[in-house]
This record gives sequence, structure tokens and C-alpha cells, in this order.
Amino acid sequence: MKIGLSMKWVAVFLLLFTPFGLTHALIVAPDQQSFEITQGKVSIKPVFCIPERCQERSGELTGTFDATFLGDEIRLSNINVKSELEEFKLPEDPHTDVNGAVYDARYKFDGEILVLEGVIDSSAFDGPLVRYSLTAKVRNSLAVGFDPHGFYLAHQDYRRCAAPHCGGIFIKAVNDARLICHDGRASKECYIGTPDWRKLGFNPFAVTNSEQLLLQGDVDYTVELGRFVARAALAPAGNDNRKGSYFGVENNGLMCISSPCFSFDEYLLNSDKAQAISDVDLSRTGASEKDIQRAFELMAEKEAVIIVGRNQRYKGFSGTGVRLLATQFYLPVDANAAENCPKGYISSELGCETPRGCPFPLQEKVTTGARLIAPAPECVVKPR
Repeated sequence: MKIGLSMKWVAVFLLLFTPFGLTHALIVAPDQQSFEITQGKVSIKPVFCIPERCQERSGELTGTFDATFLGDEIRLSNINVKSELEEFKLPEDPHTDVNGAVYDARYKFDGEILVLEGVIDSSAFDGPLVRYSLTAKVRNSLAVGFDPHGFYLAHQDYRRCAAPHCGGIFIKAVNDARLICHDGRASKECYIGTPDWRKLGFNPFAVTNSEQLLLQGDVDYTVELGRFVARAALAPAGNDNRKGSYFGVENNGLMCISSPCFSFDEYLLNSDKAQAISDVDLSRTGASEKDIQRAFELMAEKEAVIIVGRNQRYKGFSGTGVRLLATQFYLPVDANAAENCPKGYISSELGCETPRGCPFPLQEKVTTGARLIAPAPECVVKPR
């Protein structure tokens, strides 16, 4: 009885003398998660406008954000969401009115999938009526850091016919991962009719001199001939030598006073296999010192660098180490890379082109004899 009475007095003391903010934090434990939008839409309908400009506009939403759940309400943070309607910004607080606009939202979350629907009504001040909805999935710990899945070698299709039957890309899963094409058949390489670059914000083939890129993304066969939604684009840094397996490698922060020191985490792409290794050798790739230094800087910043090669064991001072001997590695495609076009090409808004408009790596077909100057050249594949 004395113990029970003492506990009651302790509880009373905490309620009376603990600051309100701390008491609230003890009682309410918000559940915060990171999400990636899988499907999102926004529409903006003018309320006060002249007739010819009263058309409702709509667009898609893509990107990531964090969400905190507080009972029936939701709060958003770390918002990195792109909208096809540039004036729309996903609100951090979808419930609290701002500057006279009425905000309202509702959500449903089952632990994996979040469905959020919201309205922003500014009609009281002759503003628009905005409606948005999205479906998002939880980003697991692997996806928040480095995700080794969804990597493909890709090159453009230069055949001449109506899209999407021509003009897309061919993809090949690295490390001989199983690849199913749009017709349901397994193949080493598949044609994709609709490359989707919206998450990147640019066409990587238009701003790089590489004929083949390493892409990370998702294949969607619900559209004709398939759609590939690219999440990352990387270009080779070394010579055209890709012997070995494809790995994602990042520095794990481990520091040692002796060797070998297993300070790198190595992920086999398109698999769940991972291990710690002690050394990375990029000297045999033929890459420039600047690119090699950039690769190690990225790994030091805990960014994964994609490296092709094989592992080799070696003797260290205090045991046996594992070194990755690289034959090639990849660096992120720079959206401004078109400023450095190869000989015979000039920089344009569409990337590197010949003087008469053939995109890299195509060349203008050379003809002999008298001919009329055509408004556009015939572009052909560059001979190997």
C-alpha cells in the first residue's frame, strides 16, 4: 500500500512539474516514416478568371518525403517532390489554413502504403481550387542508403519508324540478372518503347558522349512496349573494358591502425549479396586521375560508386584482406556535360549535335554528286 501511494505521488509530481512539451512528448510518440511516391496527381481549377482561361490543369507528382502521424493528422518534412504544375508545392501541414486558404486532407496508412488526399481552397480570395492525391511506399533502410537493385546497361535505338516501336532504348540487366521483356519472354536484352526521364530531370543520352550508360530504374509493362522510369544515370569513367562483376561500393567509416582494414561495403548489383572489403584499386581502369579522385571522394561521402571487377585476396600486416581490382567504374551523369562535346559536335539545348543537327553519336551521311541541300541531314550510326 505504501509503495502504491508513493507511486501515485511520483505521478502527480511529474504531471505538475514536468514542462508541458516534455509531458506531451512522453504521452504522444509520433510515428515518422520516409516515403517514395509511386503515383501522384495534382489539379488546379481557377475560380475567378476570364472564360478562355478557366480550363482546369492537371499533372503528375514524383519524389520523396518524410511523414509524421499525429492521430488523424499528418505532417510532412524533407519534401523533395516535383510537380508538372510548377506552382504547386506539397504542403508540410496539409490541415492548417494559410493566408486565408482552407487546407484539408485525409490519409490512410497500412504500415507499408500511404494514400494521401488533400484540398487547398483559395476561392474566398478569388484564388484557385487545388486538389492533390498520392500513393507512396515506405522507403526501407536499404533504399534510403544504397539500393543495389534495378541496374541496367542501356543504349539508344536509332531505327526509323513511329514511336514507341522505334526510338526507345535497349536495356540489359547487369550480372546476368533475369530479364523479362514486354512480350513475356526471357532475354539478355529487352527493347523499351518509352524511356521516362522525369525523375532525373534530363535525358542522360543527350548530355553525355557515351553510347552506353548504366541506368538504375524500374520497368513498367502496363504501357505498350514497356516504360523505363530512370532513377539514376551513370557514365563509364575508364576505357571500354568491363571484365568482372558489377558492384556498388561505399566507405563504411571504419578506421584501423593496421591492415587490412575492412572499411568498404561491397554490394553485388541486382542481388542481396553484400560483404566488407579492405581495398579498392581503380588504377587499371584507364580513367583520369581526376575521375579516380572523384570516385574516392564519393565513397568517402558514403555515396556508392559502381565498380566492375573481381575480388582478390592479399596478405596484410594483421591478416588476409580482400581487394577489388577494377576494370571499369561509373560516375553520375552531369546534366551540364554537353558543354564538352567531342570533335565534330557542338553543344545545343538537346545535347551534343553535328552542325546540321544529328545527335551524338550519330553522324551526317556523306553523299557524293550534285544534290539539293535538305532541311535536315540523314543521320547514320557512327562506324566502329
